[in-house]
Amino acid sequence: MKIFLIVLSFIMTFGELSDSVVLEKMRGFAVPAVTINDATLYDGIDKSDKPCATLPKESYVEVFEDYSLKWYLISDVVTGVSGWVKAEDLQILSFPELRDDKITKEELERYAVLMDFDSKTDFLVVVDTSRQKVHVFRRKKEKWTLVKSFPCSTGKNISPTIKGNYQMQERGEWFYSDRLGSGAQYWIRFRGAYLFHSRAMDKNKNVLPDGNEIGERVSNGCVRLYEDDAKWLYLNTPDKTAVFIN
Repeated sequence: MKIFLIVLSFIMTFGELSDSVVLEKMRGFAVPAVTINDATLYDGIDKSDKPCATLPKESYVEVFEDYSLKWYLISDVVTGVSGWVKAEDLQILSFPELRDDKITKEELERYAVLMDFDSKTDFLVVVDTSRQKVHVFRRKKEKWTLVKSFPCSTGKNISPTIKGNYQMQERGEWFYSDRLGSGAQYWIRFRGAYLFHSRAMDKNKNVLPDGNEIGERVSNGCVRLYEDDAKWLYLNTPDKTAVFIN
């Protein structure tokens, strides 16, 4: 009986350790920044929005979202105070390096259990920004089974991809933005201007030669994929599919 209890204790401890390791391996990285002036924070970026707080110069913050590289949604690391700040009051620092450790299919499926993900469809998409990977799961017998993994490119430090829980909203085979001077194939919106799509292209659907490195943080906030992978995601994951970005 004593031996059985020792073995059971070992199994339980190992299981807890394994779960903590899985969660740590899938932890995303914040975009670090520091205020270079006494920075006024706002609840929003409309003209009617009023100041909500002030951060002193040299406050360390996390960056969550940008608006046209002119405004940033930030949170103070020490106090947790958050709001929108003008770009001129902020120095955005470099991301930590991408992770180079491997994560297994079993660990990813365990992660889906630990996070208790739900979706309005039988699909789930998890974007691992720390490794530049998109993982697609399918619900089978009430469990999430990994069916596809793609390399991707998420946002630069000055235009980060938003983190959190979203869902696929609408899609199209092609768009082109005169403002950005580029377009892309097989786009899927998951919030506002944030999309999954192919590599950036010119008006004639030729892949642009610069700034298209898949596997690096090079986008303006969207999640870029190789064209075949973007097409697979476009054709196989329906609207209202849950999207989680770490």
